[in-house]
Amino acid sequence: MATLIRFALNQKDPTSLAFIKKATIAQHLAISEATVYRALGALEDAGLIERERQQRTRTQLEVVGRIGFTAKLLQCIGIAGREFGHPEPRTGSDVSRSSASCLAPVSGINNPKQSSTKKHPGPRAFVQIDDRAVPIDLATLVRDRELKASALFLLMRLARAAGHRLSDVVSAAGHALGALRGRELFAYLKSLLEKPIDYGHLVRTRKAQENEEQAAEARAARERLLVSQLVERYRGRRISAPDGRTFEVDSASILITDANGRRSSQAHDQARAWLIEMDRAAAGLPPALATLAPAPAARSSPVMALAAIEQLRSLVRGGQASRRV
Repeated sequence: MATLIRFALNQKDPTSLAFIKKATIAQHLAISEATVYRALGALEDAGLIERERQQRTRTQLEVVGRIGFTAKLLQCIGIAGREFGHPEPRTGSDVSRSSASCLAPVSGINNPKQSSTKKHPGPRAFVQIDDRAVPIDLATLVRDRELKASALFLLMRLARAAGHRLSDVVSAAGHALGALRGRELFAYLKSLLEKPIDYGHLVRTRKAQENEEQAAEARAARERLLVSQLVERYRGRRISAPDGRTFEVDSASILITDANGRRSSQAHDQARAWLIEMDRAAAGLPPALATLAPAPAARSSPVMALAAIEQLRSLVRGGQASRRV
């Protein structure tokens, strides 16, 4: 709900329909799009939002659906006015009490660690569909995929009998469910329940991989930001280190000159360690890495060069002598 309010609520016209991609919500909260659909269904069942009905075509179900914020929600967050048929919200504790009466306390909001695929999910939340309590993480199958509630409960019983959680099976199936609806969806899920697959482990493994990928992307983003900041800070400057090295940053690379005058360079995106060394030198700190400089190209010593020249001369003399013979 907080994400919808932040990215989709029009402050000038709160009653206008808002459009926000489900993929955007999923990416922001680090959850799957299936979880987004389930959460939107729960908010709609609670009377806080209204979703524009998606129109079926001959080829596919349209994926664009706008969201409207109800007067109940607007009153709860304190921006509903007389035009909605509610009195102007008061300040202080009165607003808090009014909001508390229609919105439950929020805990763990935007917490990517929350997931319906945990080993021990705890008590499940339910929504009322056709006067029947349906698990909130499976309600989308009934509401959006035309699966009858009785068929859903049958699948849940079959899943328990096979040692699975139906929500794990649905999550593991992912995009394979595609445009399946009604009886086709029931038959496909039932066939999955008959397979000897640990869906819970599969979902947890996939989630762990997604978390690792997100963490790696976050680390890479922080590295790129650090390099960019250091490049901008020292571009065009010459920094001398206590050990005699000097550092210079140009538009494409960092140039390092050691105490013996040997020079080497590295591109910005490969010179993070050297940029940090440059930053330490600018702050008067001792170098952290003594042998970090790239090895210069190997050079022949004068002795080796002279030996090679003498070898060539001997070859030439030998060739001339053979021609005389």
